[in-house]
Amino acid sequence: MVDEGHEIGSHTYTHPNLANVSQRQVNYELNTTQRLFQAFTGRSLRLFRAPYFGDAEPSTADEILPALEAQQRGYISVGLHVDPDDWKRPGVQAIIDRTIAGVEAGNPERSGNVILLHDAGGNRAETVAALPIIIERLRAMGYSFVPVSTLAGLSRNQSMPVISSSDRVAAVADLALFSTLGGIVVALRWIFGIAITIGIIRALALSALALIQARRELKTVFPAIDPSRFVTVMIPAFNEERVIVRAVQGVLASAEVAIEVIVIDDGSSDGTSRVVAEAFAGDDRVRLLTLENGGKARALNRGLELARGEIVIALDADTQFEPMTIARLARWFDDPKLGAVAGNAKVGNRVNLITKWQALEYITAQNLE
Repeated sequence: MVDEGHEIGSHTYTHPNLANVSQRQVNYELNTTQRLFQAFTGRSLRLFRAPYFGDAEPSTADEILPALEAQQRGYISVGLHVDPDDWKRPGVQAIIDRTIAGVEAGNPERSGNVILLHDAGGNRAETVAALPIIIERLRAMGYSFVPVSTLAGLSRNQSMPVISSSDRVAAVADLALFSTLGGIVVALRWIFGIAITIGIIRALALSALALIQARRELKTVFPAIDPSRFVTVMIPAFNEERVIVRAVQGVLASAEVAIEVIVIDDGSSDGTSRVVAEAFAGDDRVRLLTLENGGKARALNRGLELARGEIVIALDADTQFEPMTIARLARWFDDPKLGAVAGNAKVGNRVNLITKWQALEYITAQNLE
């Protein structure tokens, strides 16, 4: 545009109402636009029109304050009186009629020599179609078209001064920075787009496979339950004093299966070991192993060394088993090809957004993935 002879002014970087933002934001809006323009053109901006500033004579704080801010930084504020509201897309003819009427209404008290039109921010096909007709009609009426600098009595180099040689070095650095950031933004858009597309394809594929699996499961013949099967249930616990007894009691209430429970206290600082010892002191089905804190994996490995059951089940201390859960899990091991079986865990306290999302995670992870 500069090479074609057009004049360019600053309209801020993100189009905020400058009267409603902080001083830091004002500096950012003006400086970023200025640096970007200098980096690409080798010239500076002096002309300025504040966003939402639609009048040549500011009369409210929203209009006066941005103009003062710009003036203090050496900008020349450009106002207008002819605004056909083309951004509202009223139709090509309405844009033409409003523009011509605004120009004709101009007088020494209210000039009509600056017209506001928009070429961005939405579909501007109406504005593009109206502009040649507006130019043709105004020329036929004797008007000529000149840059804003001509109206202000400025030369081109005054309205867009060439930057100094020292500033050119900074401009080159700015250009490299802007180009790099622009490339990163484009790359991130592609990455996010590809990731979202892959995610959608994956979700559709998993859903299709889940439906196929569900139809197959309708034909599944469930193995018989063997009440003599001996199962070890390991419960690693860390500071689970409040729930551990209930978890063990739920396991001991299991039906149609022989049970032993190993509670591995992984260095709890509360009374986890104490409440287990007190609650199950006379029950030889429950064994308590107290360790120094070393992590859940270490606790489970230690429990495996002591397990006597032909099948081992790991259970979190805050999880409850139904009476038939263990028997139904164990029966599948009649098939020698099976090495592990998982249950369908459900969140019991779906009382807030977090627990509801956790429930959704369990449903998708165990039934789809």
